[in-house]
Amino acid sequence: MILVGDDGRCLAPLESRGARIGVVSAVMGFQDRLLVFEGERALFRQVSPLFGPNARLLLIPPGSRARFDAGITLAGHALFPLLVASDGAFHSTGLSRRLTDPVLEKTVQRALRAWLNARRKGWTTVHGPTPAQLEMQIAEIERFNGRAGRYFRAIAAATQEFMR
Repeated sequence: MILVGDDGRCLAPLESRGARIGVVSAVMGFQDRLLVFEGERALFRQVSPLFGPNARLLLIPPGSRARFDAGITLAGHALFPLLVASDGAFHSTGLSRRLTDPVLEKTVQRALRAWLNARRKGWTTVHGPTPAQLEMQIAEIERFNGRAGRYFRAIAAATQEFMR
């Protein structure tokens, strides 16, 4: 049995009776052209042709959907506070958003490319501010917006932890 657009828990009674189950759902932002199939490989092979040539179906193991969704949430919604804090830092300089928005957009794109590159080559390829420069930046943001500064300090600590 295939279920489209649910987390699949409602299929558990069928699975416990021996039914092969799979759950298909669209990945947001891909106009139904990228789908996730949570289920067994054999069922995936049978189901894939049903979606046609314009859709790409990704296979993830049973029970891994919440982790896949967490990746989507972290890459999307968890990025918002960083963008808000960055925008606030730019705004505090007195420059208009018309001037700083392209800088913010390019910086995020550059960071994503650096991360993708570092993931392939190792974290030593990532270059950022020195510890002294970072502390000066954090202190300056704290002076203008304490909450943003505390967030910046926490993000800097988390970044250091992940890069170990």
